[in-house]
Amino acid sequence: MKVVVMMNDPDAVIYLDKLRGYPDCQAEINAGRATFLLPLDNINACGTIRVLNKITGERIFYHRVVIDHQMEPKEIILVKCIIPSGSHQLSWHNKTKRNVLPENFVEPE
Repeated sequence: MKVVVMMNDPDAVIYLDKLRGYPDCQAEINAGRATFLLPLDNINACGTIRVLNKITGERIFYHRVVIDHQMEPKEIILVKCIIPSGSHQLSWHNKTKRNVLPENFVEPE
C-alpha cells in the first residue's frame, strides 16, 4: 500500500503510529511529500491492521500516520486500503451436533 501525505510544515516529523524510531517503516520525504510503502503481504512488518469481511470477502487494511508539528498539536490521519474480493461466494461449514452425554443420563431436578 502506498500512502502519500502532503506536508505543509517542513519542520514537522511524520511517522507511522507507534513506529517513530523504527527505520524500516519510515517515510521517504521528497519536495513536501511523505511517501510510505506498507507491504500488504507481510502486515507484521509495519504493524498494518488487516480486517477480512467474511460476508463480502473484501480485505481492509488500516494504519495511522502521525504528523508531529513543532508548535501545534499532533495530527493523526487514518489511512485505509480496501481490496474487493474476486467472487462473493461464501462457503459455509455445517457442524453436526454430537451427543456427548450417555443415553441413560437424567438431569436432576
